[in-house]
Amino acid sequence: MSVGRVARGPIEGSRDRERIRTVIVRDHDELAVLIADRVVEVIRRSVADKGRCVLGLAAGSTPLGIYRELVARHRRGDVSFARVVTARRLRRRTGSDCRSTMQWRRL
Repeated sequence: MSVGRVARGPIEGSRDRERIRTVIVRDHDELAVLIADRVVEVIRRSVADKGRCVLGLAAGSTPLGIYRELVARHRRGDVSFARVVTARRLRRRTGSDCRSTMQWRRL
């Protein structure tokens, strides 16, 4: 054991305290459907409560399955984006050191 560290035993007790729900899915497509469900739920609730929804969209290839699912739902008439505003100040990391403020740029 390292100096200054306290040995800890296994965590015991109820896991009900955890705030992050873990979901195991078969593939990226199944995950995209689950996340799209949540996005649509948030859009509907926000539009009902506030008259609009502000949605921040991430860049890159990771969220493409989610966006495809949202587009398919829109085409089927399952969700409307008429009252959705997209955030424009997203940033992308451009270097190897993510701690440096110089490594981020505005899109």
